[in-house]
Amino acid sequence: MEKYLSHCLNSLEQQGNIKELVEIIIVNDGSKDNSIDIAEAFVQGKSLQCTLLNQQNKGLSAARNAGLKAARGEYVWFVDSDDWIEPFCLDKILSDLCKYERLDVLQLQYRLTYEDGRKEEVPFWIIDKPTDGRTITKRGGLPAPAQFSIYRTAFLRDNNLYFYPGILHEDSEFKPRACYLAASIMSVNYVCYNYLQRKGSSITSTYTLKRIKDVLTVNEHLLDFASLRVKEKACVKAFYRFIGMNMNSLLFWYRHYNKEDQKQIRKMLCANKKLFRCMMQTNNIKYQIEGFLFNISVPLGLKLHTLIR
Repeated sequence: MEKYLSHCLNSLEQQGNIKELVEIIIVNDGSKDNSIDIAEAFVQGKSLQCTLLNQQNKGLSAARNAGLKAARGEYVWFVDSDDWIEPFCLDKILSDLCKYERLDVLQLQYRLTYEDGRKEEVPFWIIDKPTDGRTITKRGGLPAPAQFSIYRTAFLRDNNLYFYPGILHEDSEFKPRACYLAASIMSVNYVCYNYLQRKGSSITSTYTLKRIKDVLTVNEHLLDFASLRVKEKACVKAFYRFIGMNMNSLLFWYRHYNKEDQKQIRKMLCANKKLFRCMMQTNNIKYQIEGFLFNISVPLGLKLHTLIR
C-alpha cells in the first residue's frame, strides 16, 4: 500500500479552511512495507489532528472498528488507503451536514479510477431531503462499500454498528443494517470519493473457499437481522433480495473453482438451503426461480444455472 498511501493522506490535507475541524485516524494493520514510515512522517510533520493506531494483522474490519472506537468527531468517514478524496470536498460536505440536524448517513457520489488513467463516474440517485432508512431499504438500499458514506458517530455506536471481523465482503454485511436503522439519510450530487481499481487487487478476482464461506456468513447475518430486527414486510423482502444478490455472485464464481473445491462448495450450499428459501420470497422472478430450483436440488440448480449463464 505504500505506493498509494501518500496520495491518500495528502488528499485528506487538501481541504481548505476546515482542517482544524478534521481528525485523521490512521490504523496500521501490521504492514510489512514502508507504509508505517509514511504514516509516521505524516503524523509528525503536520499541524493537523492526527492519531496513529497500530494493530497486528487483524484485517480491514478490525481496523475500521478501531478507528470508530477512537473517533472523537461527530461524523466518521472510512477512507481506504489506496483511494483518495476530492480536494475541498469536506467544505461542501460540512455545509450539507450543517443544513440538517443529526443526519445519520450522508451518501456520497464516487468515481472509479484506473491505473491507466481512465475515470468513470458512477451516479447514484439523489436523496435530496432527509429520508428514513426503511424507505431507502425498500427502494433498493445504498451501495455496499462503506467508504461511499459518511456516518454520524453516535448513530453507529448506539446501534452497535461495527464491521464483522475476519471476513471478506464485510461491507455487504454492514451497509444494509446501517441503512435500515438510520433515521435520516441524504445524498450529495457531487463526486467526493475516488475508488481505485487496481488490476488483480480486488477480492472479486480472487477465488478461494474462504470467500464462499464468508459470503454465506454475510447472508446468514443478514437473515438473522431481518428475522430479529426488521418489522416491515417490504423491508424483509428487501433483505431477502440482498441475500439473493450475494448468492447470485457466489453462483457466478462457482465455475472458476476446480472440481475438488466445487465439491466443497456444493456441500456448503446444501447446508444453507434456508438462504435459497429466502430467495423464493423476494419480488424478483429470477431469484424466485433460482431459489425454487436450488431448494429442490443444489446439483441440479448448479447445472441449470451454468447453462443459463
